[in-house]
Amino acid sequence: PMGKELDSLADLITFGLLPSVMLYKCMDIYHPGEWFCYIPLIIAVFSALRLAKFNIDDRSAYNMYEALEGRLPVLFHMGDTRYDYSAPERLAKLLRDFPKLEVIAAHLGGYSVWEQAREVLYGLDRVYYDCSSSLFALTPERATELIREIGTDRVMFGTDFPMWEAEKELERFYSMELSDEENELILHKNAERILGID
Repeated sequence: PMGKELDSLADLITFGLLPSVMLYKCMDIYHPGEWFCYIPLIIAVFSALRLAKFNIDDRSAYNMYEALEGRLPVLFHMGDTRYDYSAPERLAKLLRDFPKLEVIAAHLGGYSVWEQAREVLYGLDRVYYDCSSSLFALTPERATELIREIGTDRVMFGTDFPMWEAEKELERFYSMELSDEENELILHKNAERILGID
């Protein structure tokens, strides 16, 4: 009912619209009028889609994936034992259906279902990952193991702000025993390469 709809609207604004507008504004300051400044607005679109609670491999979204295929990586919220909308198997199916689609699988491929993500997604081409909403739940040793199994050249740092503060996430990140080179890749070099930022 109405309360639930208002809660979803508040989430869309907090987790989708505000972060995307803030990123857009920051990028536009340094690169006014450049096309890539609009990339953060995709956050709002996919936040709305996530809140719509649809299966990520639903055929009704295929036109959108077709438009993005080969052009821009698509970020997906992944995993969660509470529901099946973004289960790793659904993303694997989507990748089979769209052979040129590049994706970023949030939460190391599957919040709270990391073993399932490991079995289904790790090793697939065209899948990159972020470590948001993962480091709080995994031991530093386990997180390091998963990141190295994925490949440190395929993982990006993420915070899931405002759920987690950036400072706390950086503390958790640095508690892993990654090399300086691996840290550099995950903290910025991978994102620069994957998103085509010079």
